[in-house]
Amino acid sequence: FYVNRGPQNTVYFNGVRKVTIQKENGRYSFYKDGKPTAMAHYWDAQFYNGMGKAFAGVDVDKPRAVAAFETAFATDPKLRTTNGMAYFMLLYGMDKANGEKVVMSEIADINASTEADFLRMAALYNTIRKKPLADSVYTIVKAKYPKGTYVYNQAANAIYSEKDAAKKEEKLALIIKDFNLDATKAANFYATIASAYSTAKNNEKFEEYAKKIESKMTVAQLYNSYAWAGAEKKENLEFAAKISKMSLDLIEAAKGDPVPAIYASK
Repeated sequence: FYVNRGPQNTVYFNGVRKVTIQKENGRYSFYKDGKPTAMAHYWDAQFYNGMGKAFAGVDVDKPRAVAAFETAFATDPKLRTTNGMAYFMLLYGMDKANGEKVVMSEIADINASTEADFLRMAALYNTIRKKPLADSVYTIVKAKYPKGTYVYNQAANAIYSEKDAAKKEEKLALIIKDFNLDATKAANFYATIASAYSTAKNNEKFEEYAKKIESKMTVAQLYNSYAWAGAEKKENLEFAAKISKMSLDLIEAAKGDPVPAIYASK
């Protein structure tokens, strides 16, 4: 593994891929005191575990990926817990018997005392295709943490997967009540409900939810998608023309908005 530093904090991994060095506020740092960090080894492992093939045409090298994962975990043991799932999947894919042995040992070492511990245990069972055991852990999670992350995500996914717009609304009202969602969190679901009402060709309800969304670009995309579908089918043409123009106006207005820091930073 080696890194060449380029302009504006760009680094090139093994001569073929590049990332930007990010040094603080929860971002990754790849070198410290002249030595690769745990995250450097971790991403080296991901590179040889398929990312390099996908993005740079570099052949997958599973043994090299395993070695890099293990070096990352030796450098920072916490990484095995927070970022280890790809490693366990890789081991199981290479040798099911050995992979299962390693994963079962990992599970045995978990002293589950938090929801995150139980969820990790379930994920590890799923890694070695032991779904009944994983499901039994999820049952425990639902009983112990009825307002926790897992139950919330289940409720949120039910909203996204629901096709009927009115039922989406009902499920949103339920999740707001059950999890005491504030306006900011509830707003995360407005786009999917607006989209469902566009499919149902309910202009009034579509606009009701579209107008609740703060992001101009998100609303512009919704307007454009609805207008395009109507134009293609020669349906709802007056409304399609109206929101098509509105989408263009929103895109133009969005140009004056501040660029999010993640895109503005070098």
